[in-house]
Formats: sequence, structure tokens, C-alpha cells
Amino acid sequence: MPRIVLRIPFIKHYAGTVFELNDPIVSSNWDLDERNREKQSRYADRVYFLPDAGHGRSAELSVSDTLICPDEVFKSIDIKTGPCRITSIKKLVNESRLSVDKLNIRLAGDSFPLNNNIILEALSDCPVDCILIFDLLIEEKIMELNVTAPLDSLSFELENPGFYFVQGLLKNNTVWEIHVYKNFPMVVTSLQNSNKFITIPTIW
Repeated sequence: MPRIVLRIPFIKHYAGTVFELNDPIVSSNWDLDERNREKQSRYADRVYFLPDAGHGRSAELSVSDTLICPDEVFKSIDIKTGPCRITSIKKLVNESRLSVDKLNIRLAGDSFPLNNNIILEALSDCPVDCILIFDLLIEEKIMELNVTAPLDSLSFELENPGFYFVQGLLKNNTVWEIHVYKNFPMVVTSLQNSNKFITIPTIW
């Protein structure tokens, strides 16, 4: 699973953002007609599938807009200390007609570990009995929480950097959904005309 760096800003992700993604695939724009393939650049049409482009929706990221992240960048750094970013919040009204207007979903603070804790404010006005957490890169459910007592926060401190989708359910009906990207703890930038990289802490 390649670890890459954004060379340039991409949708809602800034240059220097680090991702761990699946191997590149052929772009959906790739012409399947063999008569036209010779006119296309195979490299230009290789893309990474990005589960969340920073707005809660997936996108194709061109390989040419990325660099392979050097292994030594995170050699002595705990990658789980990077900040989370909530990229999308969707509040729904289920069959019971529960309003979710009072529910406020936000990060607890700007520094670790507060930036890995998601506050579910006023959840008592919008109860759920189950919370599901999915890893969007591997497309698997990684956690199921049966809510039997008031829950006011979710922690991502122990999770690796990645793309997460969280659902709040009541009687199997979706009440709210959020997308979360957990960043690597460092932003990585390549020096022009050089094989060297510089790093700064990731703020958000």
C-alpha cells in the first residue's frame, strides 16, 4: 500500500498532505477502444482512488500529482498522533421524525489528543442506539458501538491515519453521518530540483 504526498492542492486537500492508498488503477476516463489507446499517455491515466477528497466524496487522484513519501519521514514519529478533520456532516430525520437540528458535531480542540476526539453535543436530544465506523479504504466496518448510555464523544486516538465513515443509528435508521480524515502528523514538501524533503507538523 503506497504512502504518497500531494505535490499540489487537490480539491479540499492541501499540498504536502500524506495519504496511504491502494495501488494506482486505470482512470475511469481511459479509452477502452484499443484504436485510441496508442494516442494516450498510460502514465497520465494512472490514478489513485481517494475515498474522500476533503468534502465527503470520493475522487480519482492522478499519479502525476503525487510523489512517493520517503520512509524516513515518519521513522521516529507515532503516526497515530496526527489531527482528525471532519470533512462532511449529514443530519437526517428518521421515521420517528426526530429532529437533529440541536446536534452539534465538532472536534474537541486543536491539539492532540483533543483533535482526535469528536464531540457529539446535545446527543440527548437526538439519541442513537448504535454507532458504526467504517474504514473507507479497505471498505470494511471496523467498529460497532451499542449505545446503552449517553454518549458525548468518539475517540480516534488509536486509529491510524485514514478515511473513516461514521453512522449514528436508531432502530436501524440512520440519524446522522460524518466523514472523517485522520491526517498523518507531518506535512511533507519536496524541495524544488532536489531529492530532499522538508516537514512541518500538520495543524488540521
